[in-house]
Amino acid sequence: SDVINRITTAGGDFLNLPSGTYLTNRLTIPTSFTLRGNGKNSIIKQQYYATDATDQGVSGGTALPFDGNLVGIGTTNAVDVTVADVTFDGNSSNNLLFTTSADNNLITFAGGISMLFKDMEIRNAGGGGLYARNSQRISIENCTIVDGGQTDRYNEFRPLDVQGSETVRVNDSLFENYAGALDVSVTTVVATGGNIIRNCGAGIDAYATGKITTQNNVCLLYTSDAADE
Repeated sequence: SDVINRITTAGGDFLNLPSGTYLTNRLTIPTSFTLRGNGKNSIIKQQYYATDATDQGVSGGTALPFDGNLVGIGTTNAVDVTVADVTFDGNSSNNLLFTTSADNNLITFAGGISMLFKDMEIRNAGGGGLYARNSQRISIENCTIVDGGQTDRYNEFRPLDVQGSETVRVNDSLFENYAGALDVSVTTVVATGGNIIRNCGAGIDAYATGKITTQNNVCLLYTSDAADE
């Protein structure tokens, strides 16, 4: 975040992240900004028990954030955001779950306008993967969102939640091992194609969508009956 702040202060709008593993408690991406890395070689990993850095001790009280959101937007209604070729690791076995499902989404970009997520991987989230409700013109292309949730008890933990959005594309991506389904409900226009959805709740939730097309998706859903066999 400090690096991004210096870039935006200098009038820049782009960060090319070199190969390496970067431990952080919180990463804030500003509006009209592009974050790009070297794919699986550029890993942004949630710090071990990532709420500790803002704790001010007994005498100064506490300023803990009390959520597990690793990456988010620095403003409401952000526009023209691109995240590409970056791996986000939630380090879930070394972090805590919080009270509500929204507190546990690893990547949060709600309310954005014109956002692109491409060749991105999200793994080991304590709760949900990518949360981008109430967005406009959002594209998820060739992304991998896998192995989320510290427990299978809560089907609110979803790999992707774009509920209430306008004009959504989800193409050629892999979603695997979440208690909940992809949520594209209450969207106005949505297209999903060429995705693999494996062991993610009911697959795709698409209640009350306006216009939707889904084709060439492979859905492999876990059931207890199949496991017993």
